[in-house]
Amino acid sequence: MTGKILMLKICFCAILELYLQYEFKQLIDIFMKKLFLFVALFATTALSVVSCNKNGGDAGIEISGDSKLTPGEHKARMEEIAIDFIDSFNVADVEELVYELYDLADYLEWGDFPDYYGEMMNNLARGAEELSIVELGSFITRATEDFVIDINDPDLNPYAGHSYTFNEDWYEWTEGQANSNTIEFIWNHAKATLKWSGEKKVEFEYPDEDINYVVYVPKTITLTVTIDGVEHLVVTVNPNITSSNTMAPSTEVRLYGGYVIKVSGELNNKGVGHNASIEKNGKSLYSSVVAIAVDDFNDVDNWLKESNSDDYYGYYAEIDPDFFKDNLKNGTVQINIMELTLHAKGDFRGVIEEIEKIDAIDDEKKFYKKLCDLVNDKVKAVALYNDTNERIADVVMQVASYDGWDGLEYYVEPILLFPDGSKYAFEDYFTEHAFGDLIDRIEEIVEELEDYDLI
Repeated sequence: MTGKILMLKICFCAILELYLQYEFKQLIDIFMKKLFLFVALFATTALSVVSCNKNGGDAGIEISGDSKLTPGEHKARMEEIAIDFIDSFNVADVEELVYELYDLADYLEWGDFPDYYGEMMNNLARGAEELSIVELGSFITRATEDFVIDINDPDLNPYAGHSYTFNEDWYEWTEGQANSNTIEFIWNHAKATLKWSGEKKVEFEYPDEDINYVVYVPKTITLTVTIDGVEHLVVTVNPNITSSNTMAPSTEVRLYGGYVIKVSGELNNKGVGHNASIEKNGKSLYSSVVAIAVDDFNDVDNWLKESNSDDYYGYYAEIDPDFFKDNLKNGTVQINIMELTLHAKGDFRGVIEEIEKIDAIDDEKKFYKKLCDLVNDKVKAVALYNDTNERIADVVMQVASYDGWDGLEYYVEPILLFPDGSKYAFEDYFTEHAFGDLIDRIEEIVEELEDYDLI
């Protein structure tokens, strides 16, 4: 039952961790693989900052007032929102697509294709099955990495202009011809068409190595999957690379059943930003915004340095923590799930400057108390209902303890601070008992997936 409680927490505040660690980093990884490692590490450290608040303030968002509901009544409404969110997804909408994509993943192993092609299809299948931005992001990352580096170069993209039809009797692929800017896969009752159009010349200069790469990046990349002639999936990627250090990519995924998933972002010399949303038949189910200000973050050489180690066969690149210490400024995160919103805004610059002053405190309890005071003062986070803009609770950090081998061990934990002054640790608020109906609904969804043999 622990896993189901975790799903509930993700729908509220802990979604920040998964969002920052997976979804956000994948956007950047599409175009700059070196950023992949950094965002994962930075997100882990930034989470504790983003999830704290002293007294809420307005956290940079308009709040009409405090909700009059009691903490218990908030549980009931949040459970209602979560159930409505889950019920918006119909497993039957994607059943055919998921079956066909898993089959394609298996069939690709019988052809002369890169090994990761099959995993791309698995990512796409899982993304459709779970409406997962994470899985769809993994597919988009793998797909576009091939095509950003000069999609029209036959050495880099030997499959361009070809169609491939799978023979189930002989378990082999037959090669045919397709349009020059197209790759087609035909199997069972399905057809996948990858197309790209337009091109933009981009130069990647590496003065230290006396190398200048010139590539032609497509303006639009589109993948369409049809089953018996009916469109079940359309993925449209717009790389939008202005230069080797500036980009604003966007992706739209349309699924049978009226689902539309959008992801976009921007990377420039002021920092990174990211937006994502899920809609069904025009109704917003989920949206999120992340913005982190870091001067000159777009130049990877600023924050990667080379080191020498026998373990890594000579030189290897590692993150330079001093760069972020000197250039990180602030960040904002907002997550909307139906009528529920979590908004957080942090002064990372202020946290970094002040944390050095308390680093010398030897007493563990006093150190964590100072840390909580510092973060709660510099970062504001609030949960509210976005249909009325009424505050539900502030998210604050407090010192907690447990009995260790050598006595009390201290740590920090996020809590919900309600307008009436009552406060709850997350694990005490999001319990199996309090959200029993939601857990029952999740179990029903799991059973549906099992009935369809999708898990």
